[in-house]
Amino acid sequence: RPHFIVETGTNEGGLALFLMDVSTAKIITVDRRQAAYLEAWRPRIHCLIGGSLEKYSCVEELVRPGGSLRAMVILDSDHRAEHVRKELVLYSQLVSAGCYLIVCDTHFNDHPIAPDFGPGPYEAVQEFVRDHSEFSVDRSRESQVLTFNPGGFLIRESS
Repeated sequence: RPHFIVETGTNEGGLALFLMDVSTAKIITVDRRQAAYLEAWRPRIHCLIGGSLEKYSCVEELVRPGGSLRAMVILDSDHRAEHVRKELVLYSQLVSAGCYLIVCDTHFNDHPIAPDFGPGPYEAVQEFVRDHSEFSVDRSRESQVLTFNPGGFLIRESS
């Protein structure tokens, strides 16, 4: 069970509220615009306004990886492959052994929807796991078959 859950791509804040409700973790969420009503849930939800790549150092300071506190990450911001690759490289550093790095919307670019989307999250994940043996795709999280994140549940096996 993580002490921190980091989410990029807050949108309206529904996932942040759900995560707060079903876990004891502190939620750190990043988006270019403010989901104003989330501020009422401080200190359980910490909102950072800006792009996920630009705000990484702020997130890192809050999580302080390498200590005894555990963290997981959910990437759900810009879905272009290049952006997702950059997020994966940065935010994977925060994920504790035994915790997940979840990449959302890997179903884009004909996996199986939006065939004309172009390279997106799925392609970024495939490249990332080839180069980062400390992570593996956990297909057991897709046991109900229906998911927006096929191949996007990455578990960190080691530090």
